[in-house]
Amino acid sequence: MRDLAGQTAFVTGAASGIGLGIATALSQAGVKVMLCDIEEEALKKAVADLKTRTNVDVDGVNADSDDFAQAFRFQIAQDSDLISPTVPI
Repeated sequence: MRDLAGQTAFVTGAASGIGLGIATALSQAGVKVMLCDIEEEALKKAVADLKTRTNVDVDGVNADSDDFAQAFRFQIAQDSDLISPTVPI
């Protein structure tokens, strides 16, 4: 695997399961991660856990990636300092 440190990723379904596993692996590799999930409390917990376990920027956006109307939340997330995705997932 190539060195991903310093890159940025946007991971959907990231509050649990495979999405959280991907977000965890990426953050442990030094990738800045924006987590996206519809489960707000689980998302907050996942973001907090990753922030304490890794030394990279981690943030989250509560949105349904299948809902076109919520795509605007992704745009808001992209306006943060963290997001300008560089790692295709």
